[in-house]
Amino acid sequence: MTNTGMSATTFNVRIVSLRFFFGITCGRDEMKRHMQFRRAPRKLPAVLSIKEIGDILAAAPGPGLKYRAALGISYGAGLRAAEVCRLRVEDIDSDG
Repeated sequence: MTNTGMSATTFNVRIVSLRFFFGITCGRDEMKRHMQFRRAPRKLPAVLSIKEIGDILAAAPGPGLKYRAALGISYGAGLRAAEVCRLRVEDIDSDG
């Protein structure tokens, strides 16, 4: 199974089945130690350059600063859209 190039999820599903078969059905628990799970490789997130961030902020709709400010706060603080919509003036710590 390792050499076929299958995904880690498919591999692990088959390992669970084999471990159940050998452990419960056949009563051979010693076989379980030869069957190890495989982890999916972690992907790093794409990081935008300063120019790309500036282009995104400049493309915010509307003539005023309202949308640009909301988009900037969202990106800078890592907020979701719903969290930005629920922001109140009291939530912003201007002194900090």
